[in-house]
Amino acid sequence: MAAFATGSVLAGLFMVGRRPPRPVVIAAIGMFGYPIPCLLLALHPPAYAVAAGALVAGAGSTGGGTLTTSLQQQQVQHQMLARMSAIQLTCSYSLGSAGWAAIGPLTGLVGAVPLLAFAAGWGVASAAVVLAVPPIWAITWAES
Repeated sequence: MAAFATGSVLAGLFMVGRRPPRPVVIAAIGMFGYPIPCLLLALHPPAYAVAAGALVAGAGSTGGGTLTTSLQQQQVQHQMLARMSAIQLTCSYSLGSAGWAAIGPLTGLVGAVPLLAFAAGWGVASAAVVLAVPPIWAITWAES
């Protein structure tokens, strides 16, 4: 968790004042960091390797989150921002809670390594699908 947080802080500092031309593409590329710790945990490398993977995941999370949140603030109608955020967070947290409830029994059935490998594969596939959607490539910053 400390390595993830360190990656988050470093990416947050790096993102200050940056406006890449295709921000959602960069955010989607950052999503590829999420599966790295799962894959490494499945492979049983030394702890420093898992920490390095967590650092990359934290950087991708914060870099992508910074870009998408900035775009939302810029391009979503102001009267809709609170509603959009509420729906987004409710879906995220409710699905996350369901996942935490299911992960223990599921790990008992299939084992930790296959589940970690599946999670890593799912993370890579999810990021790849997002990058394959043409409108993702069309989103740019609004003119100031």
